[in-house]
Amino acid sequence: MLGQAFGPEARKPEYTYLKGDITAAYSAKVREVRRSFVFLNLDEAAVPAALIVFDRVVSADPAFQKYWLLQSVTQPAIQGSTAVVTLSGNGWRGKLVNTTVLPEPGNARIATVGGPGKEFWVFGKNYPNATVPADPEAGGWRVEVSPKRPAAADLFLNVMQVMDRDNGRALAVEKVRGAGAVGVRLADRVVLFNPAGDRASKTISFTVPGQEQLCFLVADLAEGTWQVWRGGQIAQPALTVSADAGVLYFKGPPGAYTLRR
Repeated sequence: MLGQAFGPEARKPEYTYLKGDITAAYSAKVREVRRSFVFLNLDEAAVPAALIVFDRVVSADPAFQKYWLLQSVTQPAIQGSTAVVTLSGNGWRGKLVNTTVLPEPGNARIATVGGPGKEFWVFGKNYPNATVPADPEAGGWRVEVSPKRPAAADLFLNVMQVMDRDNGRALAVEKVRGAGAVGVRLADRVVLFNPAGDRASKTISFTVPGQEQLCFLVADLAEGTWQVWRGGQIAQPALTVSADAGVLYFKGPPGAYTLRR
């Protein structure tokens, strides 16, 4: 466990954050895997919730191909950087829209694997996993996201929006990148991570355009007191980052921000 937080209210939190080091789940081909989850209560009629997943993966050999997987019961539809999973049958009425932000579109290979005879397909072989009684959720399809260019360290940033199959409409996902920060803007939320993977203690800066008031969640920060600057002036003079959480959550207008410890 590398970080955990939720808030700002306990009964109806606007966000829930969890980060872990899952390197031990993999073989010696992998030197480091760190995964961060941010669940957002969007309180929107069309999109009630979203899950942001940020992964930093370092392989022992840059030539090793990395894959980010999204399992699904039904066949996903790929549209550029977006994968849409629409459920039908068994009383299901949901839809999930996943937007791949990282790898960048020019470096991302997004494909689907599955269907009859390939429900559990892994590198040329199917591994059936029968259940008794039959389970409609046991196998089917998956989305594979993989970087085209070899590298020792790769970042995967995906945004999953859940909604009603017939009435839901996905929100726009915008990438936000600055000095020591990478993340997304979704509706009135901005979520940022440290691309280096560890807790940042140096100055972080980023810019978010627009007009309306925003909620900012900045993860991967070192324990201590932080100042939030906007447009060269102090916007938040003293915000505390705890050792358990490692996150800041504050509200403010769009603009150029700098965080100083």
